[in-house]
Amino acid sequence: MCPVLTEDGLFAFIVPSPKREDLLRDGRYAMHAFPADDNEDAFSVTGVAEPRTDPTLRKAVAATYLKERDLSAPSPGFDEQQLFEFLIEGCLLTRTTGHGDPAPVHTVWKADATGKRPD
Repeated sequence: MCPVLTEDGLFAFIVPSPKREDLLRDGRYAMHAFPADDNEDAFSVTGVAEPRTDPTLRKAVAATYLKERDLSAPSPGFDEQQLFEFLIEGCLLTRTTGHGDPAPVHTVWKADATGKRPD
């Protein structure tokens, strides 16, 4: 899965798969980034994913997806992929000085109770 970050949110196109069926059944997700080779820094985001069917939104997110990957056209089967928005409820950033850091620094962010994005 390749996330697409736009000014409007965090999205991904999901191929027909068990992962997509899981998101349709129970939208909860946890997404994380792999650490770099030279340290154990990490980032994760959690929340609920919701399918998005608005054709204008799909076109805009697809344009961002293609531009980020320097593609002129989507790959075969792209139309079968379902667009999801990953609503963010919490994030965790871990910063380290390198492998085996005895005191990693963790920063936690949680959405406010209204679920609205901060301004």
